[in-house]
Amino acid sequence: MMTEQEALAGALDSARKLSLFYLNRLERKKIDPLLQVQVGDAKLNSMLWLCAHVTWAEWAIVQKTMANAPLPAPWMEKFMFGSSSDSQPDWPDLATVKETMKEVHESTLTLIRGFDDLETEVHVDFMSWTDTRRAVLYHAIRHDANHAGHFGWLCKIHGIKTI
Repeated sequence: MMTEQEALAGALDSARKLSLFYLNRLERKKIDPLLQVQVGDAKLNSMLWLCAHVTWAEWAIVQKTMANAPLPAPWMEKFMFGSSSDSQPDWPDLATVKETMKEVHESTLTLIRGFDDLETEVHVDFMSWTDTRRAVLYHAIRHDANHAGHFGWLCKIHGIKTI
């Protein structure tokens, strides 16, 4: 029987796989990873920013909050909560972001599967929020899935079939 930890890790992994599915479609069409599409008065986040942001968020919400893990790559701080999605000359390239994204995700899933208690309270510094590991993991899953939807919109805008 699957543990709750395995189910939560599976839900997070499923959300990430959807983002990667869309990202793969965008890359195959050779969409510029720094392109910010204008929709009305709003600029949508670029592919690179989305990848780097979900990487930072997964680290910050799960690894830093629950295991005090060090920041895996200094560039990740440029993509934190509230950061500008306007392209900067010192951003890493998409290949670098994707490699770190994969490493952070794999270590996050291992961490989640290893928790012995989901009722332990943790404090998410950047949100000034204290709750159980379970509640914080629910938030991490929602956050990742929310950004999967953003990748989906980019596919739709660029005329890319996803089903």
